[in-house]
Amino acid sequence: MVGDHSNGLIEAKLDTIIAILNLVYREQIEQARSEILSDPVSAAILEFTSDQEVEAGALQEKVAGATGQSKRTIQRRLAGLAAQRVIAQLGSGPNVRYRRTDLV
Repeated sequence: MVGDHSNGLIEAKLDTIIAILNLVYREQIEQARSEILSDPVSAAILEFTSDQEVEAGALQEKVAGATGQSKRTIQRRLAGLAAQRVIAQLGSGPNVRYRRTDLV
């Protein structure tokens, strides 16, 4: 189908752009990764969202249990990681879920 072929070409071009950006900004990406993973709360958030979407409340409980940090600290870290596009926030209100984006 023409649409499938066109989508495949677009996807291939986007993959090429991503690869180029990863090469150009490799040091900055590695530095950001190190900074994010050096924080226990951020590292726990990324660990618990690595292979699935997680409901916000459940994620906060898991991270609190793993790190001993307050709900407010975890909420701030979630907001910061979402702003950096390291995690994606899905849904709204009581139906918020998070997933890792593999940016870092």
